[in-house]
Order: sequence, then C-alpha cells, then structure tokens
Amino acid sequence: MKIFLCLTIFLGKIILDVVLFPGFTVDSWTYYDLSKVVFSGYEPSFIRQYQYNSTHSPSFPFFYPLLIQLADKVLNIGIYSSLVLNVFLLMTCCIVLNKMLNRLKLQQEYIIMFSFLLLYPPFFQEVAYGRSMPLATLELMLIGNIFISQQYLSTKKLFIIGLIFSASILTRFEFIILFAIFSLWVLFKEKNTVGKLLFLAPPLISAFIWTTYSERYFNTLWVTESSKLILMPPHIGVLDYAPTIEIGNWLTIAKNIIIKEIKTFTSFILWGVVSPLFIIFSHVIYKRISHNKKILTIKKHDYVSTKLLFITITISSVVPIIGLTGYTDGRYFFNLYLFISIFLLYTMAVNVSNNYKITMLCLTYAIIFSSVWTVGRVVKKNILDEKSQEYITAIEKQGLRQCIEEYNVKRILFITANGFEQASVSERSIKSTALYLLSPSNIDVKNINNFIRDYNIDAIYSKNSILTDSRAIQCTNNLHVLIK
Repeated sequence: MKIFLCLTIFLGKIILDVVLFPGFTVDSWTYYDLSKVVFSGYEPSFIRQYQYNSTHSPSFPFFYPLLIQLADKVLNIGIYSSLVLNVFLLMTCCIVLNKMLNRLKLQQEYIIMFSFLLLYPPFFQEVAYGRSMPLATLELMLIGNIFISQQYLSTKKLFIIGLIFSASILTRFEFIILFAIFSLWVLFKEKNTVGKLLFLAPPLISAFIWTTYSERYFNTLWVTESSKLILMPPHIGVLDYAPTIEIGNWLTIAKNIIIKEIKTFTSFILWGVVSPLFIIFSHVIYKRISHNKKILTIKKHDYVSTKLLFITITISSVVPIIGLTGYTDGRYFFNLYLFISIFLLYTMAVNVSNNYKITMLCLTYAIIFSSVWTVGRVVKKNILDEKSQEYITAIEKQGLRQCIEEYNVKRILFITANGFEQASVSERSIKSTALYLLSPSNIDVKNINNFIRDYNIDAIYSKNSILTDSRAIQCTNNLHVLIK
C-alpha cells in the first residue's frame, strides 16, 4: 500500500511536469545534443560555458549521451527518450535497492529509501529533465550491493565492479575520485590478486579514453566543464566569461577555498533537512541524548558495517571538490544522503527492534516536502509566466534562418535573461547551421567587445540592447549582424 502510494505520487508528479512545465533545461538539451555527436567530434550545437575556447564539449562524458542515442534509436521520440531512459534507470535503482536492503535485513525500512528515490525533489527533477544523476545513482548502488555481498570479493565480483566503475567514469567526472579511493580498499584489503588486476583494468581504459580526448582538443590531461573554477574567487560563476581573472597568492586561494567550503557545508545541511535523512539522524541524536549509547554500533567483526561506512566516506569525499566549482544544489548531495541513510538504518537495526514509527515519519516527511516543492513550482511558474514564453518565436525562427543564409552567419551570441530563455535557445540550436552561444552570466558593456573578438561572433540576438557599440545591420527585430 505504501509503495503504491509513492508510485502514484511519483507518476502524478511526472504528469504534472509534462503538463505544467513543458520543455527541458539547458543541461537536458546539452545531453540530447551531445547524444547525436558521440562518435563525430563531440561538438555541440550551442556553447554556454567559457572556461575553454573550443567548439568541442568539456561538459559531460560520453556514456550517458550514448545511452540516450541508443534509447532514441529504439523509441524515436527525440529528447523525451532521455525521460523514458531515466524512468527505466529509476525503476532499476528500486530493484537494486530492494536487493541491497534484503541483504542488510532492512525489508521494513525499504519504504523509507523507496520514497526517497521517488520523491526527493532535486533527484526527481534529474529524472524528469533527462539528466545523468539517476544513472550515477544506479552505478553507485550496484557497486555498493556487490561490495557488501562478501567479506572478500571473488574474481568475478571484482571484475564486475571494475566494469561498473569503467562506465561511471564516463558518466560523471567525480567518479574518477571515487575510483581512486575505492582502489585503495581493493589493493590493500582484498586478497584476490587476479581480481585486483581485473578490477583496475576497465576503469583505467575509460580514464585513458577521456584523457586522450582532453589532450587532443583541450591540451590538458583531464578536462571538465568547471575544473578551472576550483581556485577561482567565489564570485566567479560557472557560466561567467572571465578571461583576465587573477587567482592571487596562496593566502587568497586559501580564503576562497574556505568561503566555498562553508557555503557547500551549509547547503549540505539545508538540503539534508528536506530529506528523510533528517528524521533518521534526529532519531539517532534523540537516542544518544536518552543515554542509549548502543543506538549506533559497528561490531568489530561485522564487515558489512565497515564496508558501508567506507563507501559512504568515499562518496562524501567528492562533495568538497564539487563545492569548489560552485555547485551546491541538492542533487549533488543526493547519493551521499542515500548511503548515510542506509548506513544509519543498518547500524540502528542491530539495536532497535522496531523502526515502524521512523518509517512512517520518513514517508510522511517525503510526501509533504515533495508536495510543497511541486506547489511552489506551480506558483513560481504563474508568477514568471510571461518570462517563460518561447524566446525565439516561429516567425523569428524563419527570419533567423534567412539571415544566417544571406549573411553567411557562423556564430550567434544570444543575450538571454534567464534559464527559460536559454533552454529555448538550446532547443532551437540543434537544427541550425550556425553555432549558438548563450550569453555568459556576467556579460556587459565592459567585456562584450572582448567576447566578440575571442569567440569570433558574427551576430547578436537580443530583445533588449546588444551591449556593443560595434557597427551592425539589423536583420530581424532581434538579430543584429556585425559588420567586420
């Protein structure tokens, strides 16, 4: 009954998203766009980040776009293939989670984690918008389930974990860090020498593939969309154009890191409050205050607790690094919340005979915050309804095509005001012969001319000022072709 309730709410939210929030995000269109060029240079139809001046993508490794490509070949429904793919990945997560919790003898607590997977708002949006986090979650759950299955893993299981890490490294960049830390356990704790070699080989091949791509197109060992931001000041955003920023001395760097990590830790706490982890952790604290000191115990010879703790700590290691790039959304903490919750539930189950009340509290908590989130989005949509209208209308689309052909326009800068407009431009770019560039978040009259020069801009599309004093021909109401 509880599982049916969660599924009903989840499906209702998916339908609401399709009806009330049609369209996808810029990330969604980036993944779909890249799915069409996995084997042909990995050059997207639009650019939105300017840490590197390249037409090749430093964003998102190949594996998830490849899965979207395969799904679209079967379904032939365009970008909605990524949504169908993610629902399938989510259902697979639920199956793996069930196996994992059965192994841990946490059948009663399954509904807690099930509701967390289906209803936690930031993760739900990852599913609905066709982004890669559900795949990353599935990969971590597969690794975790196999990892805790034996004290010393067999050759076959070590090889399978290696294969999963191989795919995960080409799913999200942070998995290279997880692999490096996990390798320490395999090398020093596992006893199967052949298994160790089979574990290491596939991930190293994947790392070599991305390294080769990085060296060829970016002249760097390991390119990511935001690697240059790690040492940048906190005010520099992911989507900023900042060609002359001085990093500063070591004292300035240390100060910047501390400020970013405080922001990351604060976000981790705040997003955690709207997850079932808050109820579970509060219960642990309450029991400790009540002098029940055995509420959490890791038995000396209980390898499962030790392994769960290790994989949780391993996942937590990437949070500070992600925080240095400026990403502090709840979606980036989801997998850590998930594994902390499983670890706490397992260690509590050893000493607490009945977790029914906790289960019902967590389920109620998840439903309430999921509902509040959806209502809030509906209200926000109504307030911003005018801004959320299509940025490039059908009439403008025809005019754009004519101007691109008439003036041989190769690159267009679109000066946008919000994410709705950027998503609209992203969608339109995929069938255009010109390369679309989404305006950096800090573009203004002071740096526009440098940007035009650095990125060889041929035209500017703006519903307001084009910011530059360069000579231009107004080809449509909003498109201005620069005279060079």
